[in-house]
Amino acid sequence: MKVIPSVVYRFKSKAEEKLYKLLKEMKSEPGSIALHSQNLAEHDYKEWCEIDYILIMAKGIFVVEVKGGRISRGKDGLWRYRDKYNVIHTRSEGPFDQAQSGKYALKKALIKKFGEQEMKNVSIGWGCIFPDTVNIPQSEEVSKETIIDAKDCDTPEKLLKAINKAMDYWFNKKYYYKEIDSEKIRKMHMGLRPVFEITPSISVRVNEIFNQLVCLTDRQYHIIDAADECSRILCTGGAGSGKSVVALEIARREALKDKRVAFISSGRFFCEYIKKSFVHTGIDFLQADTDAGKLIGMSGVLYDCLVVDEAQDLMNIQTIEVMGDILKNGFEEGNWYLFLDPNNQKGLLGKFEDDAYEYVRELSDHSVKFKQNCRNTPQIIDQTQLMTGADIGVSMFDGQGEKVIIRKYSNYSEGASLFVEQIKSWQNEGVDLRDITILYGADISDTFIAGLKGTIATKIYPLSSKTVNLRPINKLATCNILDFKGLESKYIMVVGLENFNEDPGYIRILYTGITRANAVLWLAVPEAKQALIDKMRLKNFKSRDPL
Repeated sequence: MKVIPSVVYRFKSKAEEKLYKLLKEMKSEPGSIALHSQNLAEHDYKEWCEIDYILIMAKGIFVVEVKGGRISRGKDGLWRYRDKYNVIHTRSEGPFDQAQSGKYALKKALIKKFGEQEMKNVSIGWGCIFPDTVNIPQSEEVSKETIIDAKDCDTPEKLLKAINKAMDYWFNKKYYYKEIDSEKIRKMHMGLRPVFEITPSISVRVNEIFNQLVCLTDRQYHIIDAADECSRILCTGGAGSGKSVVALEIARREALKDKRVAFISSGRFFCEYIKKSFVHTGIDFLQADTDAGKLIGMSGVLYDCLVVDEAQDLMNIQTIEVMGDILKNGFEEGNWYLFLDPNNQKGLLGKFEDDAYEYVRELSDHSVKFKQNCRNTPQIIDQTQLMTGADIGVSMFDGQGEKVIIRKYSNYSEGASLFVEQIKSWQNEGVDLRDITILYGADISDTFIAGLKGTIATKIYPLSSKTVNLRPINKLATCNILDFKGLESKYIMVVGLENFNEDPGYIRILYTGITRANAVLWLAVPEAKQALIDKMRLKNFKSRDPL
């Protein structure tokens, strides 16, 4: 069955997502269609607000209310819904009332649009679909044909049978109802489509993605809780798995226990960012100088606890000894929590020693690997795997993310034009320039950004320790990829790939850059490097595990 819109950016519930997929797989009669209201902004609902789906088929129109989770009706007549967070919501209006009121609102709107005579012989019915529930509470005034429960949602075939039964029930109510031919279905579809197939601007879609991604997973809560029981934890995971978020939360909680806590990281701007964001928490923030193997900001005191982010950059005996010198009871018996990506980011900064890593693993009380990705959309994760071969987990985002944009250019002038064109396009869609970060793998003077002219050029500035926490309004930040380690941005634009090659070190730099994007990734690829990138993408595609 054709479902409009063809792409839903975010489902309100698992039940709506399940029904959406079943409808798309359902083999109904040719021409039939389902309209889903999910993409409508709140102020656009108006008379459509109570309707989840409208099915237009030969036997007429069927208004659908979808309810997920556990549902019950008390002796007081109130309906109680238990959501996915186990929270109970109480309402006086039940799902049958919602579906019925939706039907009459729709009928009124259709008569207004197509005329009463046109709609007189069209059956308009309603029903409730409960994809997760059986034994639905009902009253005498509700016919069983209007209820479709979990048993009917096992397969698309069972769902079609239940929907046909419900539509027959309504169709047979009046002797003058007539079947709708394909042309009339198309006419009603085109009349309703502008109301239902509204595409949110990219700024709205990106904010939806960002809001869904910035939350902790069960696995992350497990580590936070484990810190209460374990003195030394080793946590690994790819870019975007939430290591830094968990590390900061553990540091905060340990400080609340009246411990003197040091948070150590190698990220240049990341240290500045968190230092200003976590004022008055009792945490000392130390930046690791990976070249010299020392810590910047030490005050000569011993710490009760060390929390180390980007620990792969410090994974060598020399730096471990430095950390042990500032930790009560030393590194072997002291209290520490290390977070690192030992596979894809080792060697970017500092020195990674396998013997040192094995030593740390043996000392840890508990080790865990984060497999979920809470930073990137599925599209960005997929592109990362294709371009670098790195597995960065499964995205927590359960909707449709933005397509990764790759633009090929033959010279700097063309690259600059493509860049300006994209920025202006986003501006027209309401994107805040502060949400965009331009990352480069080479010296910025060797990229087309250096030669930009015009209005956009005046908006570009280099990210610094002063601006990392407070970005200027209507300005675009640029930053070297390695300096941006630990940070992220809703929109990432990667430029300066003129020196791109198959060297593992360069692949890791690219990996770090593209995984900084929360929702939108834009890459400028020199034409001379396109063949190499295509070759690597094909190689990594072939190396994927079969489904």
